[in-house]
Amino acid sequence: MKKQLLLGAFLMASMFTAKAQLSEDFEGTAFPPEGWTVETTNPDATWERFTGNNSIGGTGSAGVGYDFDQDESLISPSFNLAGANPVLTFNILMGYTWGVNPNNNYDVIVSVSNDGGTSWDQVWDESELGVFTDYDIIPVTVQLAAYSGDDIKIKFEYVGNDGDVLIIDDIAVVACAVPSGFSYLDPAPSLTAVNIGWDAPAGSPEGYQFEYGPRGFTQGGAGSMIINPTLPAANLTDLDPSTIYDFYVRTHCGGDDYSEWIGPVSFATLFDAVTPPYNTSFEENNLDFVGWIDGTDPDAGVEPWGVNVAVEGDATVQDGANSLFTFAPTNLDSNAWLLSRGINLTGGSQVTVSFWARNLLGQGATGSASYNLTVGNAQNAAAQTTNIATENDLSSTTFVQKTYTFSPATSGVYYFGINNISPSNPNAQVLLVDNFSVTEILGTKDVLASQLSIFPNPATNVINITNADNILVNGVVIADLNGRTVKSAKFDGVAEAQVNISDLANGMYMMTVSSDKGTMTKKIVKN
Repeated sequence: MKKQLLLGAFLMASMFTAKAQLSEDFEGTAFPPEGWTVETTNPDATWERFTGNNSIGGTGSAGVGYDFDQDESLISPSFNLAGANPVLTFNILMGYTWGVNPNNNYDVIVSVSNDGGTSWDQVWDESELGVFTDYDIIPVTVQLAAYSGDDIKIKFEYVGNDGDVLIIDDIAVVACAVPSGFSYLDPAPSLTAVNIGWDAPAGSPEGYQFEYGPRGFTQGGAGSMIINPTLPAANLTDLDPSTIYDFYVRTHCGGDDYSEWIGPVSFATLFDAVTPPYNTSFEENNLDFVGWIDGTDPDAGVEPWGVNVAVEGDATVQDGANSLFTFAPTNLDSNAWLLSRGINLTGGSQVTVSFWARNLLGQGATGSASYNLTVGNAQNAAAQTTNIATENDLSSTTFVQKTYTFSPATSGVYYFGINNISPSNPNAQVLLVDNFSVTEILGTKDVLASQLSIFPNPATNVINITNADNILVNGVVIADLNGRTVKSAKFDGVAEAQVNISDLANGMYMMTVSSDKGTMTKKIVKN
């Protein structure tokens, strides 16, 4: 399943209206708009301006109610159609049940005339929508290249008998259509590479211009890169890990004919493992922009984890303006997985995990939330093999802090999981999580190892021991892998020491350093 990328602060309607040869959003109170005409056979149910909750964009839309014996047309003014690949775009809302299946009681037809309205060519009807849900708002794109260079009119026609409602909005004709439908392509984002694809607009574009840079960059400014792919995809390399980027893209329709730029659209490289102390309150609108993922099985039939975008001080957040949430299903127990970014942990250390959680109940709902806190060695549900704790009765309807500890057996990268296991609830019930922290207390040897620098490693002649914490080195013992001492050296409490290993055979050894703070052992390699 492709993961969609969303336009940042960009309205769908605005994607098509720039450079439009025809543009109508029905925001004016006059209807039909200037230059448009209505032809009707049933004046009691014909085209009119819909407002309020009946509008599908802005404050007004054009629509037709249903009745018997209708053939109602809304016709645009005449205009010259420029460009090699012009397209018509609009948004539509209609009923599937009464318009397609099982009741084919009305049709929606789009036609074009290039002779002033004397004759009309049908270029689209509702059958091209395929299967859809009643009253969904659906964007439509219609290719008009056959009429390029002509003076044309466009007709939106409702033909029905006891059909259903029709609403259209955001009509535009552009010479070169913009790309849309941005998503990550396989392979998935890595630390330094991301593949992004999009839906090619109607027509036959020659290619695209794609500009990208760190989030918030200025187009054409320092730090941005422009590439010119011929296919609707951009393969980006040499990126920085754990970084959010923006991109802009436009279609090249040939010669000097370009669409408007679309953007910014944000994307991120894979987040590298972080070393404690670590904290996040999820102040990004995408989970992957903080390195986390929803690991819920898409075929499980349960609600996934998502970002609750609120405001500071809202009751659904504990810190900042965002939190994470997942609903309890109405007909089966939950099994939704939330997985953290990688965290570097030291074997034998004491790790403390804390976060704030809340049981949010809708009107009339009762019940407690339940979850498991787990840890594993990969960012997927299958790898969450260690259960740290189970909460079976989170009943608090305000945020409460939950704190847990565990000790990793070995050093490495670990991923924490919060697995919502709340029972089914016929009413609305939500598990909220916010302000997640990980801290680590190292053992004495681990602290010492982190403070002493031993280099180079591998080494050929000498190994240096330094530190910036006033640790005084008293001695060094080097043993082979059988435990036999092969070299030792004594020092009189020095902050820096050097050991000559040029006489040792090539291979792996264990070097133990004794100091006034204790001892530590580190693996070294002689080349």
